[in-house]
Amino acid sequence: MEITNFRGIIDLQVGVLYMTYNVGADKTVHATAALPFLRCKTNIDPTDETKQDFSSEKTQYDFRINKSNMTATVTIVGFAKDADQKEASENIAVFEGLNVKFTRSGYKITAPMVKSTTTGVGNVSDATIKDVEFNIIDQGIRFNGKYETNTYEAETAGTMFNEKTV
Repeated sequence: MEITNFRGIIDLQVGVLYMTYNVGADKTVHATAALPFLRCKTNIDPTDETKQDFSSEKTQYDFRINKSNMTATVTIVGFAKDADQKEASENIAVFEGLNVKFTRSGYKITAPMVKSTTTGVGNVSDATIKDVEFNIIDQGIRFNGKYETNTYEAETAGTMFNEKTV
């Protein structure tokens, strides 16, 4: 199968990526996605000084912006429950109700503290993050952020595209 006529737009007003493309000669696909940042690096700095720092490139972030009430839902795929969990690719944590502000180049998403609302097998239902700040910049192409848990501080940066530098 050949994919042709790939087109898309990142709409920062609603926080969605719209795309369309043709599969073969007879199928057209129209798709939407919340701003997913799949190419990321998250640095974990444990608060316990006897633990070692580590980085994860498996952690992924998804941002859903609710423009009507200026809140965001942040989904973290590969969420590390604690500073010892270096391979957390199965953990999903969803945090709802974070504050959103428009900036010159995107969004600033913040919260003093937020608990995960995730349920179901394999999901993290008891996570809390605090001092949260994510910045979606460059018209939705890049992001950076930081947050704390009870056992570590995390700093992250990423891009929507397959770029070497994040």
